Amino acid sequence: MIKGSSAKRQMTGQLYNNLLTILERIDPSIKVAKYSDKLEVFTPKEFLPEVRQKLLDTPGIEQILEVLQFNDTDTIDKIKV
Repeated sequence: MIKGSSAKRQMTGQLYNNLLTILERIDPSIKVAKYSDKLEVFTPKEFLPEVRQKLLDTPGIEQILEVLQFNDTDTIDKIKV
């Protein structure tokens, strides 16, 4: 864990650039969003296993939380995966 705010910003920025390079090789449609203390990766479902493995293999990534986004959720049947 990085304690200083300037060091945290610098390391987050470097990790962001590394992920852009790594994930663009899988598919250019994969997006990475940078925040002050975290990064978010948006990927189509078909690339999820490969992206997950790349994230697990990347130094500097401490934790991965996966979220599924549902756009049309007016009935429970549409939510089932």
